[in-house]
Amino acid sequence: CESTCPSLELSLSPRQRITVQREIHRLRRALNAAPGKGIPGAPEVQGRLAELERAYEYHGEQTCAACGWCGTVCPVGIDTGNLTHALREESHGRLARGVA
Repeated sequence: CESTCPSLELSLSPRQRITVQREIHRLRRALNAAPGKGIPGAPEVQGRLAELERAYEYHGEQTCAACGWCGTVCPVGIDTGNLTHALREESHGRLARGVA
C-alpha cells in the first residue's frame, strides 16, 4: 500500500494511519470499559488519547489524499481512503464526505 500512497512522503503511511487508529480505539475502549469506577492510570490514558487524537487530525486525516489507491494493493483489503472519508464525515459532517 505504501508504494501507491501519494502522501507517503508528507506524513503517515497507510499502515501507520491504521496502527494509530487502532491505538486510539483501544484507549477509548479502556476508558469506556468501566465508567465511573476509577480506572487505574485513567489520567495518563486520557492524556495519551488526547495527544494521539490531536496529532492524528493533521498527520493522519488532513494529509491523507483519501484516493483509495492504498486499498487497491492492500494484501488484506484495507482501504485507508475510506477510513479517512468516514473520519472526516464524523468530525465535519456529511458534507465533508462529498467534498473530500
